[in-house]
Amino acid sequence: MIEYTSGSMTVNDNYTDTNSASPKNISVPDLDYNTDFAVSKDEPDELVIVNTSESDLVSQETIRYARSVVQNVYRGNPEIDSSNQAATKKGVQVMAEVKSNYEAVNGDTGEVTLLPCKGRIVLQLPNAPYVQTDILADLLNRVIAAAFLEGSTDDTLVSQLAKGILNPKTA
Repeated sequence: MIEYTSGSMTVNDNYTDTNSASPKNISVPDLDYNTDFAVSKDEPDELVIVNTSESDLVSQETIRYARSVVQNVYRGNPEIDSSNQAATKKGVQVMAEVKSNYEAVNGDTGEVTLLPCKGRIVLQLPNAPYVQTDILADLLNRVIAAAFLEGSTDDTLVSQLAKGILNPKTA
């Protein structure tokens, strides 16, 4: 649950999760950016790093970070009446993307097949002064939580999505 005060503004998320007493814990790798990655592109609004820990000449993993200005964060949100919009409509969009080429090796012939896979998280936030990191963290956590079924931290929901079953209630 998000609730904090910034100046004269009290910020909250306005929803209650039924299962909020039992948050999920998932393990994620702790990437060593200093040892295992090298910069391959560095521009003001985009950075690409490649994993250098592989033995192949071609990198099997790249990570891309980007940010862009959003002119109107309310565009595409018709449910928000203009009387409830912040004074500034500008915002920022940030992205983290991982591209991995997984390797499948035929045990009989030794033939190698590369399986290109990509995952991306994009977050968009208004530039309002009362939008603090609490909202960013909450949004990131909810996006990640949306990839799992209730009470689960396995790949069941994402596997169902890949098969075209988009409703988590039926997965």
